Amino acid sequence: MTADMSLFDSVTNAPKSLPSYLAEVAETIRDDALVAARKKLSLSRPHADIERLLQHPGFFNYFEYELAVRVADVLGALDEPLQAIYLYDPSIDADGGIDHSIPPDATVHLLVLLTAHTGTLGAWITRLDDALTNSLRDLPSPALMRRVSVLDVIQISEEEARYVLGHGRLFSSIFTPPLKIWQCEP
Repeated sequence: MTADMSLFDSVTNAPKSLPSYLAEVAETIRDDALVAARKKLSLSRPHADIERLLQHPGFFNYFEYELAVRVADVLGALDEPLQAIYLYDPSIDADGGIDHSIPPDATVHLLVLLTAHTGTLGAWITRLDDALTNSLRDLPSPALMRRVSVLDVIQISEEEARYVLGHGRLFSSIFTPPLKIWQCEP
């Protein structure tokens, strides 16, 4: 991706074949998330190698969050009826604690609030997931190398959210409220 082309512009103006274009977008998401996570984590050794950083739980959590934000930005740039995108964590139990029996696995759990369901959004998510999963396999982490998928995206209509139907119930969770990471600009 050229320096003068933003990630948003690249989503809507893909000049290459879709697989190579998505591979480039996924690599940008990964690299930008690594840089941002490195900046957020105060390290005694700021230039620690990536293999050691990926073993650090704090870094891994920041990295996972930064991946989510960048994936949300890419999805938000699509011409789809998206209202908002939320990050949620299904590993937090009803007592308000983190279930430590589930190891960190870099799955990005997103709730996408839409005005209407579309088949094209699901197809974009699947293709982006494949590209991002392949990109993350290049990192020196056994957990990432074994991944077959990294995106867990649940599409929820405004009606489902309003009437607390199906997955729309996740928006009213007391113990694990989702965090809004992207919103459509009016």
